[in-house]
Amino acid sequence: MQWQLQEAKNKFSQVVQAARKEPQIITLRSKETVAVISIEDYRKLYPQKNKPSLLNVMQNSPWADIELDVSRSKDTGRDIEL
Repeated sequence: MQWQLQEAKNKFSQVVQAARKEPQIITLRSKETVAVISIEDYRKLYPQKNKPSLLNVMQNSPWADIELDVSRSKDTGRDIEL
């Protein structure tokens, strides 16, 4: 169903209830602008539990045991003449 923004604001609880069954489209100046969807649909679109953390990815990387040289050069580049 489509709702004009003002109507959606006035009947927000109805919009939320309807969104549990199917997406609700909100229009602004007769243009489809946003959709209100159920949390189930949202989680299908953006699953969270299968996303590993960056730390987990790094710890399980095939290169996790490689020693990296992270020392910095003492060269400041100030000896360069322009």
